[in-house]
Amino acid sequence: MVINIKNVNKIPHILLITAILLYTILLTASVKEKPPDDIYPLLEIESMCTYKLGDSPLDDRGIPIWSSGNPDIEWSEFKFPGKPKNINKSRFIWIKVSLPQNAWDNPYLFFRFFQQNIEVYYDKEVIYWYGSMDSKEKIHAPGSTNHFVRLDKEYLGDSIFIRLYSPFADYTGYLQEMKIGNQRDIIIDLIRHNSDGAVLAVLIVFIGIILCILYLVKNKSREFLYMGGASTCLGLWILAESKIVQFYIDIPHLWMYTAFLCIYLMPVGFCMFCKVLFACSAFYKKLLKIMAITFIIFTVFSFTLELLGILSLLVTMKAFHVMLIICMIAIIASIIKSAFGGNREAVVFSWGIIILCIFGLYDIISMFYLNVPLAKIKLTHWGMFAVILSLLFIVIKRYSNMYKGLKQDSKLNKIALEKSEEKYKMLVETVQEGIGILDENDRISYCNPMFCKILALPKDMVQNKSVFSFFDKINRHNLVLHSKVKKGKSFQKYELEINTKNGIKHISVSESRMSGENSEYLGAVITVSDISKHKETEEKIRNRAYNDSLTGIKNRAFFEEEIIRMQNSLKSFKPVSIVCIDVDGLKIINDTFGHATGDELLSNAAELLTQIFINGDVVARVGGDEFCIILPNTDFNKAKWKCESLSELVKKHNSGKPFIPISISIGYSEFDENEDDSLYDTYKRADNSMYEYKLNNTESYKIRVTEILMSALSHRCDISEERTKRLENHIERIADELNMSEQIKNSLVMLSRLRDIGKIGLPQEMYRDNKRLSEEEKELEKEHVIHGYNMANRCRELSSIAKLIKCHHECWDGSGYPLGLKREKIPYECRVLSVLDFYDEIACSSQFSNDCIIKQLNANAGRKLDPNISEKLIEIINK
Repeated sequence: MVINIKNVNKIPHILLITAILLYTILLTASVKEKPPDDIYPLLEIESMCTYKLGDSPLDDRGIPIWSSGNPDIEWSEFKFPGKPKNINKSRFIWIKVSLPQNAWDNPYLFFRFFQQNIEVYYDKEVIYWYGSMDSKEKIHAPGSTNHFVRLDKEYLGDSIFIRLYSPFADYTGYLQEMKIGNQRDIIIDLIRHNSDGAVLAVLIVFIGIILCILYLVKNKSREFLYMGGASTCLGLWILAESKIVQFYIDIPHLWMYTAFLCIYLMPVGFCMFCKVLFACSAFYKKLLKIMAITFIIFTVFSFTLELLGILSLLVTMKAFHVMLIICMIAIIASIIKSAFGGNREAVVFSWGIIILCIFGLYDIISMFYLNVPLAKIKLTHWGMFAVILSLLFIVIKRYSNMYKGLKQDSKLNKIALEKSEEKYKMLVETVQEGIGILDENDRISYCNPMFCKILALPKDMVQNKSVFSFFDKINRHNLVLHSKVKKGKSFQKYELEINTKNGIKHISVSESRMSGENSEYLGAVITVSDISKHKETEEKIRNRAYNDSLTGIKNRAFFEEEIIRMQNSLKSFKPVSIVCIDVDGLKIINDTFGHATGDELLSNAAELLTQIFINGDVVARVGGDEFCIILPNTDFNKAKWKCESLSELVKKHNSGKPFIPISISIGYSEFDENEDDSLYDTYKRADNSMYEYKLNNTESYKIRVTEILMSALSHRCDISEERTKRLENHIERIADELNMSEQIKNSLVMLSRLRDIGKIGLPQEMYRDNKRLSEEEKELEKEHVIHGYNMANRCRELSSIAKLIKCHHECWDGSGYPLGLKREKIPYECRVLSVLDFYDEIACSSQFSNDCIIKQLNANAGRKLDPNISEKLIEIINK
């Protein structure tokens, strides 16, 4: 919002003068001298009413009997304003009104009942009604409403009957006004006696709106907002209660709810206003804020109960009175304390608040508890006017201070502007970004030295030239962005490559549109930055982000992006195949030999992959031991051929007897363009194919893992392959004699190969040069069964023989280790292997004949060996 400093100081004075003039003119017009009676023939009915509490019984036709004017009915004298005593708490009352005899042309009866539903009868006929007489309806306050009943001339001199029903027995028959006369005279009387309240309401709303506007002008002055809101609520409340407004806009329940809402929320603005201006301690600030929040919660709660028909607003009004008194005490206390602290504004405002509190309390008690008619309650209006006058004083003072500050700021801004204009050129000339100004024809009308430096051209070759003559690599997308700036977009940013004498540069370009008064394109401010180094760094980071740090090939992130990229341009890559490869036994190798050995195995596997999959094939490590290869322009048969070539290369690598041989499982699949297929689906099929291969070759996979461990064990200590093969032959010979199951047989074979696998965990020096072990080393060697058990137990493929490895040195008589098991407590496979191992050791010695071997077996049967198994072996030897 733009503010004219020269005129800003006139606003508060205009506000004050306008408000006073408006109030004076309208109030003067409404307080003219009373005209002669022949011009103003209006009667107040005070002694023409009688009443009867309770509802009337009905006659045979369903018409209330009390509306018939039967002389036998006893009526009590009704003196108003006020209400009759209602000992039995009746909600119904009948009032008989004796109409005067007069020569009115257009007679009207005006009356105002507080919280009453109404029916008016003449000669058993309803001539006017308001609200419902059904006591079963949900409780809603009928409101304090003006009623205008048109009367026929024949009614004059006769009686009419008014039937009243109030949802609240405390207000039954609460009559505030009743007058009779011509319609014109009643309206004139209504305006004459109630215009001051309407004028005051309009004035207060006007001031509230001005305060809110001032808040928008200087949005940090929250006191303007709070007091503007409170003033608006106050004025709307008075308007909603005004007889003039209710007469011309006949929506009684709308005005009732508006009045309640405004009066309930008005304290919120007052509390927050006083918190900002007058609360001189943290206690009062917190107290007033809590009071404001309480009124908001109370308003929501009260209206919810009213709309649900649970509790009327008129009932919650009594609780509001108590809260209001507490709120006024807190406000007055904070204002008084601020006033004693030297705040002159608080002194002025405190007088307005004190007058309002005194007048308001008097009117509340008079209306709700002493039954004084509403027409005579006017002190609150004057109390409000006193508050508004004090507020105007504060606003004028504060706005004057604001004007002084703005004026001072204007002078400072002018000085700063002059200085900034002097520094502008120096700033633009020395900035580290290239800045150029384009005219409406996209020619460079101005550029700073950095602009020329980035283009690597002298200024005379840049200025007054088309900007796009330098951006020879600008693509269509960036031209579209520039055209959007010309068409009305305020800002665009893009990147370009340009050819300079120093080579290709990457630059960032920002365009800001310059517009005329009619939004026509006048050119643009263009900013360029050299981002070549940033691009180089970005490329390095990209390589790190997309390359596997261990193997040097691509990682999973790159693999997934490539799948998406190829999927989007599938036509140029079809046919496409995907290969999934898993390195066998990586976990047990990591656990057994350490992650360095496992990393070396993965690096060797990746090197073999890159020898087979080349020329556009995407090789990526997508998991710990898993590799995936995308083969563009490769069908299923060619993919199969490449996988077979890889298997041959792995065999060739293993023939060199590396420390850890490579074993892999392979699965592959081709994109099926005849179905609703995607490259990701192709990848999943290849992955499933690899795992199906593993599941279908479980025993083969175990053998491969065994071979890996055996190879590593042979590098650690002297393990005879011939003896392992002989043991397998012995197992084949004895298996049928012992009626072994295939499962036990396979476990025995695995045990014969891996029983000493735990020696890998022992110091390598123990087995160097095949030296004899010392007694201490022999004791240490016994721990190999525990190491072997732990290694096998961690490997899913070998977990089934982990216990057998642990117990293969147990003896029949309990002299073995590590658990000292006896007899059948030793696993069956371990007992069989002990017999076969003993037999093989003595059978290979040339000095033992068959008789000697049998003799040795019998000698150790029942001691080291299982006698039953030894006996079976002897039978085989004898054959």
